[in-house]
Amino acid sequence: MLLKSSIYIYKQKNQQNQANLILDTSYNYLISMGERKKMKIQSKSKILQEIFTKVDQILSKVPDNDYNGNPIEDSYEFGRYQGELKKLFYTTQEGNHRTFISDDMAKDLIHDELFERKQ
Repeated sequence: MLLKSSIYIYKQKNQQNQANLILDTSYNYLISMGERKKMKIQSKSKILQEIFTKVDQILSKVPDNDYNGNPIEDSYEFGRYQGELKKLFYTTQEGNHRTFISDDMAKDLIHDELFERKQ
C-alpha cells in the first residue's frame, strides 16, 4: 500500500558500485556521488510504484561485465536483461495485464544505468 506522503526517488550506489533507484516515502534522501539527488513524485498510483520497483530490481542486477569479463553491452547477456525488462507488466484494477517497456526503451534504460554507474 502506498503511503499518502510524497515519494522521492533517488540513486544510491550499492556495495558492488551499482546505482539503484530508491523509493522513499519518509522524506529522507540519500547522498549519491557527493550530491543530493531527488525527484518528487506527486502521484499516489500503486501501479506507478509497482513499475518503479520492478524496473529497479532488474536494472540493479545488470552487471558491468559478462561472465567472460567482456563489457555487458557487447555480450549476449545484454539481451537477457533487455528481455526481462520487455516482459514486465502491471495489473490493472480490472485484473488485466499490460506491458509497458518497448525494445528500444529497455535498451535505453540499460545503457543509461551503465553510463550513470561510471559517472
